[in-house]
Amino acid sequence: MALAENIGYDAAGRKTFDVVVEKEEPGKEKIELQRCDLFDYRVYYEWSTANPKKPDWSERHREIIPNTGLVREWRRFVENPTPFFD
Repeated sequence: MALAENIGYDAAGRKTFDVVVEKEEPGKEKIELQRCDLFDYRVYYEWSTANPKKPDWSERHREIIPNTGLVREWRRFVENPTPFFD
């Protein structure tokens, strides 16, 4: 199954992700839960001072949360392909 690269964006190209900060230690680390139509995923950041004039968060890792979004609904359907309309 192929996935479109524009999942999580509307027709005008704006992001449609919901972002929830799960944990934040200022100047150290931050963990965000990001939700889109297709699936949810967790993003891990660490504070970077690579540019001393403009320190900022630097993404270090992403992990997809299994059985979320449309992926969950697809798996549910594959396991039990009941009709939507009776």
